[in-house]
Amino acid sequence: MQQPRKIKNIFSSIIAVCTIFFSIPGCSYLIPEPLEQGAILDPKDYEKLTPGKTTKDETISFIGSPTSHATFDDNTWIYITMTTGLVPASYPGIKTQRVVILNFDNGGILQDIKVLHKGDAKPVSMVSRVTPTPGTKISVMQELLGSVGRYNPLGGMGGAFGGLGGMGRGGAGGMGSGMMGGGTGGGGTGNTL
Repeated sequence: MQQPRKIKNIFSSIIAVCTIFFSIPGCSYLIPEPLEQGAILDPKDYEKLTPGKTTKDETISFIGSPTSHATFDDNTWIYITMTTGLVPASYPGIKTQRVVILNFDNGGILQDIKVLHKGDAKPVSMVSRVTPTPGTKISVMQELLGSVGRYNPLGGMGGAFGGLGGMGRGGAGGMGSGMMGGGTGGGGTGNTL
């Protein structure tokens, strides 16, 4: 009686060890690889640009369309590249960031190239206050009495029971006779086959 129990324990141990052995390498697939986002530019790409010579069209052919334009100046083009990755015990964070800013004159000729990195960023803190919006606070009485008079059990029926047909409006196919329930349907006049 002792022998089958011992074999069962050994077999269970082997299964447990195999499960752990084969599942641990699979966990590496759960960690996402770093993800590059934005305009993927190699420094060699924007080194082809020559201030005072390169035009906007040539810039697009060399490095593509910009990620963004400056808010108030269409002659400032911005190319943003960032690599995001998993930060331990947090949301995915920015590992590397490069911003290439190209300034053109009014004739469309490149004037200046500026390259910024993650360390050049200025930290901005969010304000925790809430902007008040007038008319959004509802009192308890408004909450309780707010839907009084809005509920109509036959409102979704349309002209099926002669709804919408009163007061000269005509229901679904109604004639607008001015009587309550003047449309077609069981509550109005007309053929109700």
